[in-house]
Amino acid sequence: MPDSPTLITTANANDKVLVSWSEPVTNGSPITAYKILIRRKLLTFTQESVECVPTNAALIASRSCSISLAILKASPYLLVKGDSVVAQIISVNIYGDSVQVVTGSGAVIRDVPDAPINLANDLSTTTDKIIRFTWAEGLNDGGTPVIDYNVFYDQGTGSFSQLASGITSKFYETTLVVIAGSTYVFKV
Repeated sequence: MPDSPTLITTANANDKVLVSWSEPVTNGSPITAYKILIRRKLLTFTQESVECVPTNAALIASRSCSISLAILKASPYLLVKGDSVVAQIISVNIYGDSVQVVTGSGAVIRDVPDAPINLANDLSTTTDKIIRFTWAEGLNDGGTPVIDYNVFYDQGTGSFSQLASGITSKFYETTLVVIAGSTYVFKV
């Protein structure tokens, strides 16, 4: 039977947790599945097979899987903000399941921040050629400081397009050509 991976990590990735692991010693037969077990609030481990299907070829090849925070916060895991995400990986091949127990962690349950609030046109700067608007942080930062914002706009079509990303301030001036008399809708 194969060995378990010797290095397992969990890392935060937006609204998901990325579980990744090293390639184990296979003992002569290729890996046919990886079972991903996540430690529950009750400190026992349960297999996650909704987003991490053990026999998925991409999962086997990449030795990684992303699990949404929503799944980790729900039953059977019931993890809450601040809890560590601890994983175990069982390697599987034609000889059976690995038996060693290796754990890895690194990610912490956090929330996605609330959307910014109080989006407002800055009338002191807005002209017929430039629109400048400001906003305030949402009420909940998700447990970590907000590092940047994405700005979207709609020119009256009902469809938003990304205008800018990586905005670190709480204001934005348009870089697009504005047409006097047109209505623009923005969201951050």
